[in-house]
Amino acid sequence: MAFYKNVAGQPIMVLAFNSTTGERVSGDAANITAKIFKDAGASADLSAGANPTELDATNAKGWYYFTPTQAESNADNILIVPSSTTANIELREVVINTDPGTSSGFLADVSGSAVASVTGNVGGNVVGTVASVVGNVGGNVVGTVASVVGSVASVVGNVGGNVVGSVSTVTDGAKEATLVSGMLSILTKLLAYVQLMVRKDAAIATDNAAELTEINADGGSGVGAFDNTTDAEEAIRDRGDVAWTTGAGGSAPTVEEIRIEMDDNSTKLAEIVQDTGTTLPAQIQVAQDDLDILTGADGAKFNSTDIDAAILRIRNLLYKKVVLGREGDGKPNSYEAGEGPDLTTISATFVAGNVDTETPS
Repeated sequence: MAFYKNVAGQPIMVLAFNSTTGERVSGDAANITAKIFKDAGASADLSAGANPTELDATNAKGWYYFTPTQAESNADNILIVPSSTTANIELREVVINTDPGTSSGFLADVSGSAVASVTGNVGGNVVGTVASVVGNVGGNVVGTVASVVGSVASVVGNVGGNVVGSVSTVTDGAKEATLVSGMLSILTKLLAYVQLMVRKDAAIATDNAAELTEINADGGSGVGAFDNTTDAEEAIRDRGDVAWTTGAGGSAPTVEEIRIEMDDNSTKLAEIVQDTGTTLPAQIQVAQDDLDILTGADGAKFNSTDIDAAILRIRNLLYKKVVLGREGDGKPNSYEAGEGPDLTTISATFVAGNVDTETPS
């Protein structure tokens, strides 16, 4: 029967018999004690001098068992020397070479620098180098394990191969702690930068003053001037909301001012179209009619010859009517402003050829 090192609750059986008759003796538990020797060391009272328990006086007459503590089982070699104060009662010594593990198949601890493999479960710790563990490690793995198939409570050190199962925690000393700390530091920095980019309140600038300084730091070509109270997304959005909903903001004239000006002058635009009660197209038609008197409809009265003749007639007419102030008799006329022949009469004179074509002297 296996006895496992450093595991409590394992019974050690002893047999009491009468040295004279050879008969097994029951009912003698109160008189029996034992000494324990661990790894050939000094003796000690087993279980602090406690008496054993009788197994079964009827069905297992003469058999008693001690239950050592975990500390008492923590040895590679154990010698148990029981004795009785009753005369002629003898008990045989028990020699135990412990196995590393527990009664349920768990290894309590594995210590050393080279364990080829462990098939089964490790109930305690693995300290050192293990090629592989097939099963569960209930405690810690400190050192290097090539592979673990099963679940591991925690690993402190290196796993050189695969872990098939679950691992509660993995710690690689200061290196892993530094890595985790560095990642958290980076994430904290990024959060501070994002807060400055999106929030315009002064409180966040105070909380993240170091990051604000870093944003504006001289990278080699000059410093920045980022101010979250005016440049953050929230600040820009607030200004934009005002402009989008009211038309305010921006350089003069603003959208709002242009809109007001157009509203105020909408009646004046109507006055431009309407002139003293007559529409602008009607005025254009009157001018067209006057032009037709001179040129004929669509300029039918004018060709290159007519144009040359008309120019000469106009010159003579102007000279006689305006410069000389006379009709055809050479006598001065006293025209006042706005008097004299109307446009129809002048046109008729041109068309009829009634204007003197001589060159005025």
